[in-house]
Amino acid sequence: MSVVVNGDSSGSSKAMQHQSQTLDHHEREKSLQLKQNTSTRKNLLFLAKIAERAQRYDDMKYYIKEVVLLDANLNDEERNMLAVSYKNALSKRRISWKLIQKMKTARLEEK
Repeated sequence: MSVVVNGDSSGSSKAMQHQSQTLDHHEREKSLQLKQNTSTRKNLLFLAKIAERAQRYDDMKYYIKEVVLLDANLNDEERNMLAVSYKNALSKRRISWKLIQKMKTARLEEK
């Protein structure tokens, strides 16, 4: 039985109302965070696609890595973007290394 004093409900009723408000607040926070993560994820994927078009694979790799840190569940396109970013970033380094080795070998043969 609740007791009403000066139009106020009992402490247990206030506690239930406060608990309900707290749950609503937490649900709103979770919803907002999910929307922000979704927006952030979309922005990161957009930036990764732009980086790919500009052939800036290290940047693309960074953006895709951030997407993975937000949520490791990637769809087929996102997994493909991850593979492309790492493959092409390493490919440029491998080509540069081969060129350096070739120049070093040519220089040693000159001597």
